[in-house]
Amino acid sequence: MNLFIDTNIFIDFYRRSSADIEELQKLVEYIVRGKFALYVPDQILKEVERNRDTTISNAVTEFKNQKFELHCSVFFKHYAEYEEINAFLKGANKKHAELREKANQDIQNRGLAADKLIQDLFDKVKKIETNQQLFEAAKKRYRLGNPP
Repeated sequence: MNLFIDTNIFIDFYRRSSADIEELQKLVEYIVRGKFALYVPDQILKEVERNRDTTISNAVTEFKNQKFELHCSVFFKHYAEYEEINAFLKGANKKHAELREKANQDIQNRGLAADKLIQDLFDKVKKIETNQQLFEAAKKRYRLGNPP
């Protein structure tokens, strides 16, 4: 069976959970066993590269902006539990920063689960190089309002 995956699907791998990534790893196994042939135009390889950093940056910014804070009325501050909760939240914020640092290292080293999956897939795809004939056909489809 022949298969095509759009850029947005590859980029969406960066938004998926570990369980989703594990399920997607099965696709690699199917390709290796010859059950699927994955075709990827070189344009998609370039688009994934361009869009990876923006997608990850958005997720990192969202994560970075999260803070563990206790918002409550003043009268709660007189209870011992209030201080316990604040100490716990301070520890959570420290772990949050540590997690962010580890993730940043994996981002820099392309060590995210999605990076590994995408690279594994791209190593096994049948690449379609853009040539003049394909370019002209795409231009014609575009002009006719019939994109691929």
